[in-house]
Amino acid sequence: MFIIHAGKENSGGLLGLWRDIPSGSLSFSEPSESKEETGCLCSLPDNLPEAEASISRLETDLQTKIHALSRGGEFLRHLSVNDSLSFGIYSDSDTDSPEIRLQQHLAWRKRGGKDSVSFGWGFSDNYSESLSEFETFIRKISEFLKPTLCIETRVQENLFARTRAEMDGDLKTLWNFTDGEFSAYASLHQRNVSFALDSRTALFQLLAQIISGAAALAVRFSLPGGAITALPAAWRYIQDVMQISAGIRL
Repeated sequence: MFIIHAGKENSGGLLGLWRDIPSGSLSFSEPSESKEETGCLCSLPDNLPEAEASISRLETDLQTKIHALSRGGEFLRHLSVNDSLSFGIYSDSDTDSPEIRLQQHLAWRKRGGKDSVSFGWGFSDNYSESLSEFETFIRKISEFLKPTLCIETRVQENLFARTRAEMDGDLKTLWNFTDGEFSAYASLHQRNVSFALDSRTALFQLLAQIISGAAALAVRFSLPGGAITALPAAWRYIQDVMQISAGIRL
């Protein structure tokens, strides 16, 4: 079960748009269905302009992240050994660059995962952190492979509508509203549904970019262990690019 996060800032990448919530938090879920569906909810304020602004932030944030992950994946697939930056000693400001951190990561892998003075202390800890984050991503993305996605919209924590979206594109919506509410919030629920479907697709695109990028890095840089060991580096690079893109937008 997930809640769609509509905060003004989100540095958690695409997966940061979806936050875990306790099982059973969705109003319509039935025990027989819960194992075959992924549930998500979006709570909107009981103020139409604020609700519209909340969804608009989500939509803008998603498009920013999609463009960033596309650029990041393209960079990974076309990074040449001849274009590689020097694996020397970098200043603290340099290490904030996704490209520098990627090069350090690749050099560390080529050394067999051994730290050196040029990388500073504890580079292996950075690798372990990236690996842990990537493994979390893999575990969670399996939730989105379920055949049904259920999107629930609440207004001031009161249930408004819920849509069940099947893999074949079939959509079924249940409404729960009083007179006068429908016209104001129905379109916002529809935008919630579109956002949930688009962001789920973007998560699959992110996975594809990471896998293809890791394969390209492993071949071009002859990394020990092949593409499997390059996955955390590809993951970290694309996450860094998305975070920087979000910061530029803000």
